[in-house]
Amino acid sequence: SWAVMVTNGLKDPRKVFGIDFTGGSSLTLGFSEKPEIGAVRTVLAEAGIRDAIVQFQSEMETGGKEYLNVKMGSAEDGAKAEKVLLEKLEKSGLAVMQQDDVGPLVGSELKRKAAWAMGLSLVAMVIYIAIRFEFGFALGAVTAVFHDVLVTAGICHILGFQMSITLVAALMTIVGYSVNDTIVIFDRIRENLRLVRNMPFVDLCNLGINQTLARTLLTNALTFMCVLSLVIFGGG
Repeated sequence: SWAVMVTNGLKDPRKVFGIDFTGGSSLTLGFSEKPEIGAVRTVLAEAGIRDAIVQFQSEMETGGKEYLNVKMGSAEDGAKAEKVLLEKLEKSGLAVMQQDDVGPLVGSELKRKAAWAMGLSLVAMVIYIAIRFEFGFALGAVTAVFHDVLVTAGICHILGFQMSITLVAALMTIVGYSVNDTIVIFDRIRENLRLVRNMPFVDLCNLGINQTLARTLLTNALTFMCVLSLVIFGGG
C-alpha cells in the first residue's frame, strides 16, 4: 500500500495529500442527472484548467447519494471551474454543495505542523516508556505504533482517501489507542517477570498477551460499537 502511495505521490502529490496540505481549490457539486466524467474533464480542459482531479464520491451522511468532486491547483481555477461547469453541464442540474480554498503557504504550514505533532508525540512516548519501563520496551511500543499508523494510512490511500487534517486526527487517535493497549500488556509482562520464575522470556510475553486479551477485545469492541453508532446515526 505504501509503494502505491509513494508512487502516486511522486507523480502527483494531490493524489495523496488533500488541499489542506497542497493548497488549491476543492469543489463539491450535487447533480440531478449524473454527467459523464469525460465530459466534465473536456469542459475543464476547454476552460484552460489542466490536471484537475475529477471523482464521483458518496458518503454515509448523504444516504449513499453520489456527488461530483473536482480538485484544482488554485483558487482562481476553482472559481473558473464552478462557472463553466454550471454553464456547460446545465442538463445535469449541477449545484454547488461546498467549495474549499487553501493557499499554498497555509498548506505547507499545516503539513509541517502535522509532522511535528506526530513526531513530538512519538518522542514523548519513548521518553515516558523508557523511564516507566525500559528503553527496549519503548522501542517495541513505538514500532507497534508505526506499524498501526502505516498500515492504516496505506489502506486509506488504496480506498481513495486523501491525507487531510481530519485523517491526521484519526491517525493520532490510533496512536493513543495503540500505545494504551501496548502499555497494559507491558505492565503485565513486567509483573510476570517478578511473579513467574524459570519461564523463557518469549513464553512470559505470550502469557502476558493472553492474560490481557479479554480486556483488549472488550475495549476494542466497545469502541467499535461507539464508532459504528456515530457512522449510522451521526451527521456529516
